[in-house]
Amino acid sequence: MKTALLATTLLMLSALVSMGGQATNQNPPQLAPANAAPSPAQPDSQLGMNGPVRAEDVYKSIEIFKGKPATTVLVAMNAIRGNLGVSCTYCHTQYEWDKNDKPAKEKTRKMFEMMGYIEGTYFDHKNKVTCWTCHLGHPDQPHPTERIHEAEKFIQISPELENKPAEEVFKNIRTFKGLPAGRVPLIMNFFSQSLGVKCTHCHVQDQWAKDDVEAKQTARKMLSMVTDVIHKYYGKGGPISCSGCHQGKVKPENGLEKSTQQSAVSTQP
Repeated sequence: MKTALLATTLLMLSALVSMGGQATNQNPPQLAPANAAPSPAQPDSQLGMNGPVRAEDVYKSIEIFKGKPATTVLVAMNAIRGNLGVSCTYCHTQYEWDKNDKPAKEKTRKMFEMMGYIEGTYFDHKNKVTCWTCHLGHPDQPHPTERIHEAEKFIQISPELENKPAEEVFKNIRTFKGLPAGRVPLIMNFFSQSLGVKCTHCHVQDQWAKDDVEAKQTARKMLSMVTDVIHKYYGKGGPISCSGCHQGKVKPENGLEKSTQQSAVSTQP
């Protein structure tokens, strides 16, 4: 039953993001105790003249959940708590839940807006990105520390070419146009580390310029997304990178698959 509730919680949270909107465990979010978050001023299930009571009619200082049913607020709060591995007071002042005096609360609102933008612009609201994707149960993003030198096996650049534009040294360069050629091996190493793959995941060995590997096209699209999100939400630089979402895996986690699988197992006879 608990895991079934967990799956419902995560699915509802992701639906909210699609609508626009550090504990150290490595498992999908767990629900908070019933008394961990504020209680509504009136029953969430109460229906108004035009349908379910809205979040802003029950809770004060509502922004992200404005216009949504009040019943979704505590569900989402519990999911955020599990995704970041924190208590409610990480973002809120206890017994003064509507106050906006903690930076973490405003940052969370910004992250919700950013998730909604990523989901809508790049993933057609298919719930590919959640808080869990980057946080994995930690308030700060964990980052892989292993150093991979995969690209250095194949990319050798003589000193006189290192400062030349990448497109003058390598064939079929698109994303890295204008970058010094000497930086390309370092960037390729970072991709290998971030996704936990070898160079041949995106390239055909000894025919590196070929574009007939689907993963190469996806990588270009994702690089464009990273650049776009950084510029939109952080200006010239920000904590958005391949490693933030992938965490050393080819497919980033969103927390929903594991929870759904666990729920299915729990209902087995």
